[in-house]
Amino acid sequence: MLDSEFMAGEPDLRDVLADPLVRAVMRRDGVTEATLKEVVRHYRQSVLRRTARLAKRDTEQRLELR
Repeated sequence: MLDSEFMAGEPDLRDVLADPLVRAVMRRDGVTEATLKEVVRHYRQSVLRRTARLAKRDTEQRLELR
């Protein structure tokens, strides 16, 4: 991964999991790759649901102003 790619946003999960320091902390904390991926998936779904709700509310408010 190039520095410019990291600066553009969040690093890819594959890149994070490839980091030896991340692996060492995961090992120390007893976190498996599968568990971490599940947490990320759950959080992502939660964010997507919230974003969809906010977009719907925003659209409804704009329609009420017409």
